[in-house]
Amino acid sequence: MPEYKELTKQENMICERWLLYKPDKEKAYQQAREQVLESSPSTSMVDISAIVPGEISDSTGNRGAKLASLQAVEDWLDLINDFESSLPRERQIYLRLRREYRDCRGRKGWTSAVQYRFDNEIRRQIGPHHDGLITRRTMTNWWAEMVLELAREALRRGLL
Repeated sequence: MPEYKELTKQENMICERWLLYKPDKEKAYQQAREQVLESSPSTSMVDISAIVPGEISDSTGNRGAKLASLQAVEDWLDLINDFESSLPRERQIYLRLRREYRDCRGRKGWTSAVQYRFDNEIRRQIGPHHDGLITRRTMTNWWAEMVLELAREALRRGLL
């Protein structure tokens, strides 16, 4: 049986950032991956391993090493995609809105905007008979639960 590990505040923050910034990280990952795959072999005959210790001198090996370094990002993106797809529809809507307003600051921050939009989207998607009201306390609790669930799964997959 695996030993239980208590999650630290730092590990929770890592998971929070992945949840909030996943679309940005996914875009950057795709660009970096394409850049590595499209890079042409060096025309220079200089042995780079003599200049930079630990650097692979052959261009194909170098490209492979760069792709391998992107593996951790790909693992996190897979985790987030799996996590999102397992969420109930209400929480998927909440997460999407939370991401939209992630950079809102000030007295009310992101909560007022998410609260208002969530109500409208729930009524539009589920129907006018549904009570789409969500309190700040509920939003805070949902967020904490989602971060904790993600952190536990990240631990299970060896990402933390």
